[in-house]
Amino acid sequence: MEELKSVDTLSVTTDLWSDRQLNSYLCLTGHYLNSQSKLDAQVLSFSTFAERHTSEAISRTIKTELKRLQVYEKVHTITCDGASNVRKSFQTLKPKRIHCLAHKLHLTVCNALCLWVNQNASSSATNDEEDERTDSRNSTSTTNNQSNTTFEMATESEEAIAVADDDNHNVEEEEEEENSSDNNNDDDDDNGDVEGNGEDSSYDYSSMEENFDTHADPNATPDAVHDNWEEGVVVDRSSIACIEQYTISQAIQKCRGLVKTINKSSILSSFVSYYKTKTNVKNSLIIDCKSRWSSTHRLIQSILLHKQIIGRQYAEKYDLNLTNKQLTKLSKFELNRQEWEILDQTEKILLSFAEATAMISGKTYSTIGLGYLAITSIKETLEERTGNREADQLKSLLYDQLTHYFENDSDQYELLKHHAFFDPLGYGILDRRDRTKIEREIRDLHKEQTLSTANTTSSNVVSTPTPIRRAKPTSLQRFLATVGKNQSYTNKEDTILSITNEHSTYRTLALQEFSEVISEQKEYDPFIFCRLHETKLKFLSNLARKYLIVPCTSVPSESTFSIASYIGRKERNRLTPENLCILVFLKDRMNEQMT
Repeated sequence: MEELKSVDTLSVTTDLWSDRQLNSYLCLTGHYLNSQSKLDAQVLSFSTFAERHTSEAISRTIKTELKRLQVYEKVHTITCDGASNVRKSFQTLKPKRIHCLAHKLHLTVCNALCLWVNQNASSSATNDEEDERTDSRNSTSTTNNQSNTTFEMATESEEAIAVADDDNHNVEEEEEEENSSDNNNDDDDDNGDVEGNGEDSSYDYSSMEENFDTHADPNATPDAVHDNWEEGVVVDRSSIACIEQYTISQAIQKCRGLVKTINKSSILSSFVSYYKTKTNVKNSLIIDCKSRWSSTHRLIQSILLHKQIIGRQYAEKYDLNLTNKQLTKLSKFELNRQEWEILDQTEKILLSFAEATAMISGKTYSTIGLGYLAITSIKETLEERTGNREADQLKSLLYDQLTHYFENDSDQYELLKHHAFFDPLGYGILDRRDRTKIEREIRDLHKEQTLSTANTTSSNVVSTPTPIRRAKPTSLQRFLATVGKNQSYTNKEDTILSITNEHSTYRTLALQEFSEVISEQKEYDPFIFCRLHETKLKFLSNLARKYLIVPCTSVPSESTFSIASYIGRKERNRLTPENLCILVFLKDRMNEQMT
């Protein structure tokens, strides 16, 4: 941490996380400009959090860790999620809180479309699953030989996707289901219904190879990740206010049920695998999790990519040697035409949300201006009307929630604007009223700092015994002295004039930069912009270096948890929490040295 000693200011992200054994951890990442004036990010602290997750404990731990590193006074912002205990912890912390924009987008999408509203059908489906599991255990000994001979490769594929099971299951249930997948297939539900020579003549089950997407995002599965992002997600069925919310909620429920049903059946997964190869579909069917809205978007995308295969599966379901119970269960999750249409509309509308989330989640470039650009641009897109009733209603629902979580949270929204002012992309989006307001605040800050510097200089001059050689006063200066207007008055006027000139110069340069970046004539990098014009924008450039290092999401902490989840995977269940913290920290140092 020697490099931090030479850093004037830095921003921090933080988050809490729990592993498979429900041990809690707190992560702090630091973001600052290094000696080469490039944005750098590193894990400052990754420590166990054995206390209750109260605001006092969170505040005390953050302050203790930052003071231990001797950077507490240098930190001016901390980016985190919006959990109530985290928000309250800032009552006793000096740095300002930045609410993670990715978390706000998560709440916007989930609650606008009622993605996780509880449905009666879901509970009955769960009961059916439990009944089938019980039946399959009783009949496994009779049918296991036939299943293992015919569907050996499909069973291996089933193990590969078992981790994508329902995120509402606890960790022990997930491990039990994964370990017993060989003997707990839905296909073994009835010992008299599956015949070894009764396969569909259109393909050969025994010659199938699964073709899963090797680049699938590991975050698409809820594998033992527990954080605060589920807080605030609406689950009450009474929140459904229109037919579009009901339709998309029902469609998503069916998608989840369908993916789980296919993943638990070697016959169905083999069918999908075979036709994926024939139709050159590379992606796999995935399951989503409640703490990441983007996983639901990927679920919808995977369902739409498999639309032709799913349609064929339902058309040929009576030829697949499924049991009556399996056929009944599969029929519950069949999507009708209206549900297919609304899934297609939803995927298109959410694409801008997905791209925005990816764009603002970086940690090697400035994101605070991009965050304001993303929110404003999405809002403008949602205001546009397509003429399609369902699509326009979905846009209206998303627009209302976007306004609720961003504009109605006025303190955070004003803070976001203030930071975005120093990024040419953010400046180009701000309206004239916001620019004028922020410029006025900057002039007041400049005046305050100038007066403070002048007073310090005056005190130093008085205490210095060496006489100061002064230039011969002009006639104007002599006149001002006779009427009680000393040199400091002239300096004050020069000061006001200089900051006004800086604002005028910045306005011209920033709008030009905005135009060139938007038209793709120039690559985006606000730090290069500051270095190029620092002689013309001395005061604004110094402020920009402070404000532009602020990350607008807590993704750096989240990505650290992904590393911790991998290091502490179930094969290393004897790893102590203390050793896990050390390994995560060392991994971050190694990654930094390799880049």
